[in-house]
Amino acid sequence: DEPLFYQTLGDVADTEAELRRTEKMLAQAHQPVHEYGGSRHATAVVSARTLAVVRRKAELLQACEARFAAFEDAQARRDEILLQLKNDTAPAPEELLRLNVFLRGQVHKGGNPLEANKSDFGAFVSSFGIPEGHKIVKKLTDIGSQATDWWSQAALREAAAGTDTAAVSRMLDLAADILGSKDHVAIVQCREMLGNILAGNALRSAQNIQAKDAFNVERNTKPQPESARKAAEAINLEIKTAVAMGAPTKHESLQQAKAIATKLEAAEKDRLAECVLVFANEAVAKDEAKAAKCDGVPPVGPASEAADAVEREANIVVKDRGVPENHPTLKEALAIGKSLR
Repeated sequence: DEPLFYQTLGDVADTEAELRRTEKMLAQAHQPVHEYGGSRHATAVVSARTLAVVRRKAELLQACEARFAAFEDAQARRDEILLQLKNDTAPAPEELLRLNVFLRGQVHKGGNPLEANKSDFGAFVSSFGIPEGHKIVKKLTDIGSQATDWWSQAALREAAAGTDTAAVSRMLDLAADILGSKDHVAIVQCREMLGNILAGNALRSAQNIQAKDAFNVERNTKPQPESARKAAEAINLEIKTAVAMGAPTKHESLQQAKAIATKLEAAEKDRLAECVLVFANEAVAKDEAKAAKCDGVPPVGPASEAADAVEREANIVVKDRGVPENHPTLKEALAIGKSLR
């Protein structure tokens, strides 16, 4: 039995079915020994330990073979799963996920159970794993690698075909979660492609938002600071969303989009200053209209109040909206306000 003990621990080609037959044979042979009180004999002890090792390994192989079958069945439905991920109608099946984590739980820590410390046999027999070179480990690793490659390439094809980036990202997440291989060549390539797509989409959105703002300015006679503010905020949100989904922060397209947002932020300040200038000019026009209706010298009070109002408008945009005090248009507005005194 002792050679069988070590043979079982080190075998890299056995199956659950083979071990179950050995288990049955050992159990039948061990039972009479136990019945007649010979269970403490050295040979009986070795036989009992061999039986425990056979049972433990059979259980490990049973789990591995079942996982292989479940993985194979799930991957056979890859076209159906691909469609579900594209339409976001179902998550990736658990049978395809975290195969690397499963294998860590089945393979012996250190690689070879033959070399493990067996002085505490109870602890050993409840914790040893199958050899890392076992054929079932290779089969699971191979099928996982093949599936990782298939899903990575599928995501790459979908990205190139213009599929929604969120859907492609779900496929990439599945590919990376099979064996925990986020650095797989095809995954890296697809992430880069997705980054380019996301950054390009953000830039196109920024350009469209900028064009919409320009249209608002063109169709209105008065300055449109709120249009510029909202446009800049919308573009910054587009950039933030693209980065959150995987676009590189330093991507050229995102830099261009940010430049548009910055330009619109500056435009908001310019337009706020223009609003004060318009207010000042309107105050002058009103003062002149009142003066034209007066017989003799017009009263000083209304003009002084108008000048104060211009200064208040200027203070508001400086303190509350961040317009620089030395903004040329604002200085022009304040000069017009002073002329009213």
